[in-house]
Amino acid sequence: MTRQRRRRLVRVGFGVVAVAFVGYTLFRTWDEAQGQVLPDPATVGLASLLLVSSLIGGGLSWYALFGPDAPRRLMADFYLAQLGKYIPGGGIWQAAGQVGLSAGRELSATRVSSNLAIHAVILVSAAFSLGGLLVLATDLPGWLRMVCGLGLAAPLFIHRSWMAYLLRRVGGWLRLDTEQLVPPRQQVIVRSWLWSFVPITGFSAAYGLIVHSLEPGVGIWRGAVSFAMAWAIGFVLVPFPAGLGAREAILVALVGGPTAVIVAASLTVRLIAIGGDLVLASVTRRIWATRVS
Repeated sequence: MTRQRRRRLVRVGFGVVAVAFVGYTLFRTWDEAQGQVLPDPATVGLASLLLVSSLIGGGLSWYALFGPDAPRRLMADFYLAQLGKYIPGGGIWQAAGQVGLSAGRELSATRVSSNLAIHAVILVSAAFSLGGLLVLATDLPGWLRMVCGLGLAAPLFIHRSWMAYLLRRVGGWLRLDTEQLVPPRQQVIVRSWLWSFVPITGFSAAYGLIVHSLEPGVGIWRGAVSFAMAWAIGFVLVPFPAGLGAREAILVALVGGPTAVIVAASLTVRLIAIGGDLVLASVTRRIWATRVS
């Protein structure tokens, strides 16, 4: 069996398993949404546009880390790997899929793994930066505003020297050859970081829009920056993007709206995001099918 055929079989196998769990997650989430007051169709439509744009931006942020000469199949592999977060184990399967599918003739597994760690820091940094705007929310307790305001310092963590330190620590813990774990150039990291504001801002804006439609007393801006902060904290504490729970508890404290509204908005965002993940995994695979090796 040729290497190309083995890689194709791995992609197909991963895709089949992931889609099966996506279907289960979609059914379970829809069941949880029953009895909740969901937003009107117009709001759902606008939020869907924001979320799909966000997902596209996430792929571009990942692609930017590899430079202009990176193989185009990286985009298709990225979106297929995103479906791994719906498999029990969440982020573990997503990360394994991203490395296993993207590594190949043009890119070593070491380079993909190091960029995966860097990309996680970039996304969290962007989310904390946006969430740090909660320092302007005058109705929050002073101590909470100060804590949230620390997020504005998050861009410091995208400095290349910090990235190199992170890779050495993680590589040593995983017993990898740390000499091969070299971060991209600083301008490449910054470019990826700027792209990362597309998914973070889009998801946050979609959440803020949905919360506002369900509870007009909550402004879109407040819901959006609260979502960014909750996403960042939830990622650091519980790195399983498909899960509900920790982020919602943080959102209740930051948004200030009824708990039922927070949960309903989160379920709506999750339903739309599942659909977006499926669409992009399918579309990008079709666009670059002939370029996948």
